[in-house]
Amino acid sequence: MEQGTQKSERGSPSGTQQVGKLRQRQALFIQSFIIHGNATKAARAAGYSEKSAKTQGSRLLKNEHVAKELDRLKGQADEAALKRNEITEDFVLGGLKLYASGNIQDFLDEDGRPIANLKTLPRDVTEPIAEVTIKCWTEGKGEEKHTVTETKIRMEDRQRARELLGKKLKLWTDKTEFSMPTSLEELSDEQLKQLVERLRKSVADKGAGSIH
Repeated sequence: MEQGTQKSERGSPSGTQQVGKLRQRQALFIQSFIIHGNATKAARAAGYSEKSAKTQGSRLLKNEHVAKELDRLKGQADEAALKRNEITEDFVLGGLKLYASGNIQDFLDEDGRPIANLKTLPRDVTEPIAEVTIKCWTEGKGEEKHTVTETKIRMEDRQRARELLGKKLKLWTDKTEFSMPTSLEELSDEQLKQLVERLRKSVADKGAGSIH
């Protein structure tokens, strides 16, 4: 009996150590995976052998507790990155507004030629510019020899920017929307007629036939 008791006492700490070791490996795996996003490397960093790292990394990613902790840390990291880079709704909408209102005439001189040095313009003015291509070549011979410079300015897609702003402001919708009354008995004859017409139009727009 004494020997049996001794085995039980020795086995108990061993089991506790095993659970603690597994939790520690999970934490090390999570810390490493957040850094480089590679499950095999993260498993090796957590102490798994080179031979088992790939399998263990895949298994740990499927672990419920590990997955939840990774999602939590990734959410914190994404939020911190947005704050660090000052990526806010106002910033995004402000950029779209500049794209939507950009005009090529802002970059032409009085003779209709591209301004020689665009760097002299404020940044918010040049923001709608997507690309500038400058080509130089020589023409003529002797005293008539001269350099020709061609500047091409490509603007950001104004139409796309306006569409995105319109969606944000809910200026239009892809679906016909209408609210149904709680009871048809509450509607007058005119309101019932309008409702039927709206339903008819909605069905017709979707190509589902007509209401008889």
